[in-house]
Amino acid sequence: MPVMHRIRLIQRDDLPAILAISNHYVLHSTCNFAVEPEALEAWRADFEATHEMYPWFVAVDQAYPPPFEGGGQEGGGGDRELNDSSPPPAPPPPRRGE
Repeated sequence: MPVMHRIRLIQRDDLPAILAISNHYVLHSTCNFAVEPEALEAWRADFEATHEMYPWFVAVDQAYPPPFEGGGQEGGGGDRELNDSSPPPAPPPPRRGE
């Protein structure tokens, strides 16, 4: 089954899931410059301060459940290779005033 990906602007409700992914890699890899897990309050403050000038995006994998749903189990969908060679669909236009 081809994997469909969509890029969209994040919403405030996305921050906890994105932070869980980021904090996983803080603890288990060297691909993040943070040296300890970050707090949700700090991410919310950064988002509020920057998202209008510097949009935050998220890739949404529509063929699988979120990779870290239920506590960030090891080996979740976030570790799989992307096998779909078709180009991703165009992101929706940015919404004004949000």
